[in-house]
Amino acid sequence: MKPFVIAYIYPELLNLYGDTGNVTALSRRLEWRNIPVEVRHIHVEENIDFSEIDILYLGGGGDHEQEIANTKLAQYKDDLKLFASQGGVIFAACGGYHMLGNSFCLNGNIVEGLGVVDIETSCSKQRYVGNAWMYMKQQTLIGFVNHQTSTTYGADVTPLGYAFGPAYPHQKDACAEGVAVKNVFGTNFHGPLLPRNPKFTDYILKRALGQRGESQELLELQGDELEEKAAKYLWDRFDMSRYSQTK
Repeated sequence: MKPFVIAYIYPELLNLYGDTGNVTALSRRLEWRNIPVEVRHIHVEENIDFSEIDILYLGGGGDHEQEIANTKLAQYKDDLKLFASQGGVIFAACGGYHMLGNSFCLNGNIVEGLGVVDIETSCSKQRYVGNAWMYMKQQTLIGFVNHQTSTTYGADVTPLGYAFGPAYPHQKDACAEGVAVKNVFGTNFHGPLLPRNPKFTDYILKRALGQRGESQELLELQGDELEEKAAKYLWDRFDMSRYSQTK
């Protein structure tokens, strides 16, 4: 089998919130199934060949680093949109997620994004910081957030899920979080997210397998008892049952 290529875009800039951990989780869970994989760190001085990429990863960074990355990636707008429209798999966390939209908040100002998904991320008076959970299709994700933004969704855009927990003390009900359009997934959850949520990691990998025409049965079940025990411990520690999980 031709190796899966996971492209970590601009790791020297977008690496603020455990982003290497997300890339490692994707690659290791392929390796554990004896599926060949290649992680490519694509730096700012290098060209991006989208035809060779199976999973594209965008991480988070400081405002200055995000500005550089967004400016550099602007030259690839059409390529990114085509990659996404044809079912290419993109996973983006925090700042990388914001950059995928039409516009986003940077240094307190609204700047033009990459336009891959129809969302607008605006500056917010309320900062959301702390542990959080996200209810999505048939699973609940655990993560950490630290952002001062709010997202407006286009008519045909689906949130990744609905977030609740200690990071959202002023929300009565769970609020829309992240984005899921075709095989493009973005979220404010980081910390990193994927090592803590193996089922979601496999979900992304299955989408990549399907895009390549490979059988999803290649991702046989792994022993994820440790991750499940850790998630349950935190759920009980923060008494998460007291938070509403409704929209």
